[in-house]
Amino acid sequence: MTDVAASALRLVGVHAGASANVLSTERGAFLITQECVATPLIPVYFSAIAAYVPGARRRALAVLIAAPLFVALGVARLLVVALPPSIATSPLFLVHSFSQLLIAGLVVLLAAFWRHGRTLIAWRRACLGVVAGGVLAYAITPLLARLAWSTFSVGPPVDDPQGALGMLPGFQVGLYAALAMATFGSISWRRVSGGLGLLVVSQIVAVAIVRVVAAHTSLRPGVLDVRVWALAGPILLVAFMVSHGQGRR
Repeated sequence: MTDVAASALRLVGVHAGASANVLSTERGAFLITQECVATPLIPVYFSAIAAYVPGARRRALAVLIAAPLFVALGVARLLVVALPPSIATSPLFLVHSFSQLLIAGLVVLLAAFWRHGRTLIAWRRACLGVVAGGVLAYAITPLLARLAWSTFSVGPPVDDPQGALGMLPGFQVGLYAALAMATFGSISWRRVSGGLGLLVVSQIVAVAIVRVVAAHTSLRPGVLDVRVWALAGPILLVAFMVSHGQGRR
């Protein structure tokens, strides 16, 4: 994977070399851990094949393209890290949250298929949800991060080297909005606002728990724990809202 990334960089005029798992560019040397992309995405990919790909031939084809697909994703992530600023700016949050963002987009697509079948309407809702949710998350993440973590000042500051905690509130709101657009048959602003309020309350409670625990113990949330909850919170909330809405009919 590092050899492919180095070749791609050289094609655009960037001096790059690869040795084992180390990619060397003008920005320095990068030690590559393949698990950053493969570990979280492969189970989701194969689960989607089992649930949504009809027919043995299509499933076999989807399995066969898994290897080149994940190599391409890995190379894309390396390029995000290694491209020099003169060509493209790579925000660190995008580098660290590469898999989280990909999973979020895939979840929105699967949710649209779940509610509307493999139809053009599902694709439109998924694309609209991803775009609207992404713009919303990008716009409000700095504000929500300041509000969430300044609300509770108990104990020492919690380390957040990859920015996972900082982006969690805005990311969850954006993912919730995307899932709502992809799954709800009709948009009820009262219903959407109620779900959003419940999501914000859950974030406040989570921040309070993290602060209190950090103040009295040596326990700290791991990056993987934070990223899993960032995805799971909105997914569970929207799934509950959809099932509850069906139960009331």
